Amino acid sequence: MASLSLNPMATTNALGSFGVQSDGYIQGVALDDPANRFNLAAGTVAENETQPLWGGLPVAENLPGTNSSPRGSTIRRAVSLSEIEGFTVFNQAHNGLTTPQSPVPLYASGMSVSYYRLGSNMRVPLKASPEVVALGTAGASVKTPLAWDFVNSQLTTAASAGFSGADIATTAISYEDGVAKATTASAHGLVAGQYVKISGVAPEAYNGTVIVLSAPTTTSFTYTPVGTPSGPATTQGNMGAVALTDIALPVKLIAIESGNSKTVSYDSVKGFLTWKNEDSCALVLL
Repeated sequence: MASLSLNPMATTNALGSFGVQSDGYIQGVALDDPANRFNLAAGTVAENETQPLWGGLPVAENLPGTNSSPRGSTIRRAVSLSEIEGFTVFNQAHNGLTTPQSPVPLYASGMSVSYYRLGSNMRVPLKASPEVVALGTAGASVKTPLAWDFVNSQLTTAASAGFSGADIATTAISYEDGVAKATTASAHGLVAGQYVKISGVAPEAYNGTVIVLSAPTTTSFTYTPVGTPSGPATTQGNMGAVALTDIALPVKLIAIESGNSKTVSYDSVKGFLTWKNEDSCALVLL
């Protein structure tokens, strides 16, 4: 006598039907939501923006001025967590510039770009780091603290983004063309895109939770200081661990797609934007 196993709660694709096991996320293409899609905003890329914008990037929003501004606020690339007002999207991209060499719509100075503000309750796919992808196999909470990697333009975990080691003394810090260069007494282990806290240095403008721009040697790194120092450091201090609450984004991670997402690659030398297929995206709730 044959026995049949039945699970009335299991769902499958019908035999022979067309179906894919992926949502096929595209970086910066927000998922339509009838209740919240009217929160889509538009702004004009700032005149002093030197790099193009594209979908899936954090932006700062500035007042358009004192005159009528039918093209919305002035938008520029955010360079710190405190500046992030929202994330750009390709949705309703009426004037993105594409070429055969650069097929991804880009938005240069003076052009209009769409974006969703934080708190809009929209779901936006963002480029995901390997650390974020790993959360999908670990059963992590949707409330897992996330951070933005400003150097690699991707979402990462706050735990991997924040320096968590013991304090290391600085031996020299200098400033030139908006960038500070710090030298440490021992190997720091930092990588570009990480956050680290600088304290005890004079002038005070060198201090704060900052983003590592580069780590040319094991005992040196560069960063953009919070303020504008008046000259080289006259008093040395320490680099140390950051509090995750200081670098966490106010978003929730609700889905991860690895290997079947399209993300954007930027060639800073040629200024081209190309699609990178078979990459990974994280769907976040703003």
